[in-house]
Amino acid sequence: MILDEPTNGLDPQGIADIRELIIKIGNSGKTIILASHLLDEVQKVCDEFIVLKKGKLIHQGKVEQKVSDTIVIEIASLDLKLLEETIRSHPDFMSLKHSKNRLEVKFKSSSDLDLVAQYLFDNKIVINHFSLLKKNLEHIFLEILEGVSDSKVNPELYSKPAELPNA
Repeated sequence: MILDEPTNGLDPQGIADIRELIIKIGNSGKTIILASHLLDEVQKVCDEFIVLKKGKLIHQGKVEQKVSDTIVIEIASLDLKLLEETIRSHPDFMSLKHSKNRLEVKFKSSSDLDLVAQYLFDNKIVINHFSLLKKNLEHIFLEILEGVSDSKVNPELYSKPAELPNA
């Protein structure tokens, strides 16, 4: 079954009803291809997802795996520069970005929040904010697009629809 924006224009009850129906059909063993810009809804009902850019497949993966493959912590300190220097030396550190007066820090999924806090304490960093951010499909989608430049996408495919493999 192929559904294109199945919840578009629906009220919250209609959205919930369609979501339940999609899950019920999927659990019955049928495959549903769902095209949607509402990534929160995609995350709630889909097992796998793909990202297309200009008609080209740029990513394919399991929703649950991508959502749980990293830990993102929002951290703040009065000395943000020292916090950043220290956090970059943590063994599970992956990346960070500045968000207002805080840092959003990405760690490997094996990282333990208590050990991160202890690491900062051991390095004499006084934190005034420490919060686990739930990663969602929207964050993942934006990260995927950040990593793909237009030069990696064939411009000839822009006007052509994506081709589905023969079933």
